[in-house]
Amino acid sequence: MESVTLKVFSGEKHDRSKTWWIVFFIIVALLILSSLWFTGFRGFLEVMVIGMIVSWYVFFSLFGVKETEMKIEENGILIGEEFIPREQISWYVLEVDSKTYQPKNIVLVFANWGYRILTINEPDQQALSGFLNTLSQFLPRLGGFEQSFVEKLARIFKL
Repeated sequence: MESVTLKVFSGEKHDRSKTWWIVFFIIVALLILSSLWFTGFRGFLEVMVIGMIVSWYVFFSLFGVKETEMKIEENGILIGEEFIPREQISWYVLEVDSKTYQPKNIVLVFANWGYRILTINEPDQQALSGFLNTLSQFLPRLGGFEQSFVEKLARIFKL
């Protein structure tokens, strides 16, 4: 089998607008102000925790998902430097954008537990089509996969 590559992001990449970030920071500011208002000086510890969580979230939102390549090899899939053996992957799911109907994410569903979402970053439609054809020969395609309520909410709010 000839190895085929596709440009992807190492995880799910959300496109967040300026409006999304403004609303996010307004909510954080309201949380901080309400914490200080209702608990006084004791709220300082809560503010520190909120600040640490927000800092962690912003850092990983901006720098956590990297551009990389996904490569189908004979014995598994290579994502950047990480090799996932074929035996560990049960299916894949292709998610499409609800507005453009273009492929958006490839979800690898693992045999033992869990899944991994990779956002497609391939501008060349022929390369994308060729990769998806090879992937469908390599792994069975699943129509969809179950997510918990919290996971669905996180994806809706682009968290």
